[in-house]
Amino acid sequence: MQFFLFFVMENCPTSNCGDCAHNCLDSVMRFVVKQIPPGLTQTEAAIMVVHQWALRDPAGAASWVESFPEGPIRDRAVNELKGLARLQARK
Repeated sequence: MQFFLFFVMENCPTSNCGDCAHNCLDSVMRFVVKQIPPGLTQTEAAIMVVHQWALRDPAGAASWVESFPEGPIRDRAVNELKGLARLQARK
C-alpha cells in the first residue's frame, strides 16, 4: 500500500492526496488494475480511489464501480459508495 501512495504522490501534480486522486484519476485507476496484483492490497487501493472519487463525483465513481467484475472488490466498493451517500445525506 505504501508503494501505491508513493506512486500517487509522485505522479500527480499536487501533494494533496485527495486532489491528487481526482486530478490524475485515469493514471491511478490504471495503476490499481494493471500494476497491483489481485489481493488485499489491490482491494484497499481500489477502495481508496473509489472513496476519494466519490467525494468529488459520486456518479463517476459509481460508474467505475459498475465496471468491476462481480466479486468482493465490487461488493466493498458498492458498500463504500452507499456509506458515503448516507454521510452526505446527513449533512
